[in-house]
Amino acid sequence: MLKRKLINEYKIFRSEATWAEFALWWLMRGLLIYALVTVGKQDRNPVIALQLKSEIVLSFIIPLMHLLPKRIFLSRIHYRTQNSVMIMLFLMSFMGQYMDYLNKYEWYDTYMHVVSSLVFVFICYRLTLSLQRGDKKISPMVGAICAFGLSFLFAIGWEIFEFICDFLFLDSNTQNWSFVHSDQLQALFPNIDPRRYPLLDTMVDLIADTIGSVIGGFLLYVYLLIKKRKKHFAAKNQSYPCKKSENNKTSVKNA
Repeated sequence: MLKRKLINEYKIFRSEATWAEFALWWLMRGLLIYALVTVGKQDRNPVIALQLKSEIVLSFIIPLMHLLPKRIFLSRIHYRTQNSVMIMLFLMSFMGQYMDYLNKYEWYDTYMHVVSSLVFVFICYRLTLSLQRGDKKISPMVGAICAFGLSFLFAIGWEIFEFICDFLFLDSNTQNWSFVHSDQLQALFPNIDPRRYPLLDTMVDLIADTIGSVIGGFLLYVYLLIKKRKKHFAAKNQSYPCKKSENNKTSVKNA
């Protein structure tokens, strides 16, 4: 039973992803494992090691989900979704946390909110497709709107998570209420009441998420529209020679 399941999943994997993509996934995992080992040898914040451990586990989530029964929609998510997940983990975990870009570059977190929301649109489109059974088609507009909505839902959920962390843990600073490494942002709002810092941080993040989701939704719509038209023209070109040959046969008979 398990052997048959693994063979079937291997066939699905080969039809949905390439060996180059598979190598990319393991390269990213290797970088995360290297970062975890290096952090363990250095005098770094233990929270970083905990985050890296959880993110290494997360990098295996999608392949493991495919071992679930097919009646569970998460087992039907496209293997190529792993590309987006690994890119996000590389930018957030390896570059942001291990390389410390979040502290070295003030606007890195804001850029990450834009990029992550954009990438999540494409992840959420794959998630939308996995929710349905069979080969049903989704129009480009519906697909883009669903993906945009889910992406923005995840963005809002993340801000709620930050609020809960700061509420439950006294040492938590996910909303950056102390405004560490935020000199440029403070310069844009010189007269703001310090008590509004967490709100300012949250709203800047949500604005960045909105920009990323809108751009991602537009790009996804254009991509799906082009893909749909290519299929339409390909189908039309395939049927045209058949019709032409039938007409030739009819003309020969009439002669």
